[in-house]
Amino acid sequence: MKKKIFMGVMLISALGLCACGSQNNKEEASSNENISDEAKTAAQSENTSDDTENATEGENVSDEIQVETTRVCVSGKDGEISIEVPDDWTYEICEEGSDKLISGMDYGIAIKPKDASEQEKVEIGSGFVGWCGTGMEKETVPLAGVDADILYYDGSTVWEGICLSGDLEDINAVNYAVQGEWTKEQYDEAIDIVGTIEYKSKK
Repeated sequence: MKKKIFMGVMLISALGLCACGSQNNKEEASSNENISDEAKTAAQSENTSDDTENATEGENVSDEIQVETTRVCVSGKDGEISIEVPDDWTYEICEEGSDKLISGMDYGIAIKPKDASEQEKVEIGSGFVGWCGTGMEKETVPLAGVDADILYYDGSTVWEGICLSGDLEDINAVNYAVQGEWTKEQYDEAIDIVGTIEYKSKK
């Protein structure tokens, strides 16, 4: 009888050990699954981050629009003036003695956006311009490698003239679209075009 009881106890202990082993195996398997899920989540997060960075880089590249330009020049008694004109602008070469420049400058180049009228233009040239001092405000900025005075009148936010200095002191820009006919971007772009001036003086 004692032998049977002893064997029964041993059997129960063995079953208990098997059960514990089975439970431990399940816990280990569950732990491994959790680790695997965490690894997958981390990898997915990293891939998403990379994709976002790549997409952002792609957006930055696409935002950089390249504009084609043409360098045009005109020569006169004082020297040669050249500027870069974007393809969405038009230009007219005004030779010395042609009397095409409203400003009275000796020679130069007239520019305007393609959708602007013939009267809405900026003249860039060499020669005297009689600027009126009444109501004038100046903003001095670096332009074409020199200091330039951008001229405003009577509190307007539209510039009317640009006077250059140094080696470009003979060069002026006169704006004849001062009634707000252009967009702000076009007025700013006209200043940028003036900033492309190259001048070969004969003096």
